[in-house]
Amino acid sequence: MEEVAFENGVETIGNCAFSGCAITSIDFPANIKSIGTAAFRDCSKLETAKSKHDIAVGSDAFAGTKVDKIEITGGEDKNTKPKVQVGWYRDNDGSGSP
Repeated sequence: MEEVAFENGVETIGNCAFSGCAITSIDFPANIKSIGTAAFRDCSKLETAKSKHDIAVGSDAFAGTKVDKIEITGGEDKNTKPKVQVGWYRDNDGSGSP
């Protein structure tokens, strides 16, 4: 699997949901509120993750990926400056922490 599209009613990405997939980038829609533990673990080609708002991120959600931050773009409000969501870790030992 290289691309992911989320239906409007989906709010949570479950634990290990896309583990090991060949996804290269992901842009989370506004309806996604949380990402489960190890949801994208070992998606070794995954380099970027973007969202229009803050998302709750489970432990090891991006372990084994190249993602070290989630870029928060601010949505439709053009006056909102992009920021980076931090405070989560890619690995249990804290390596790869933003």
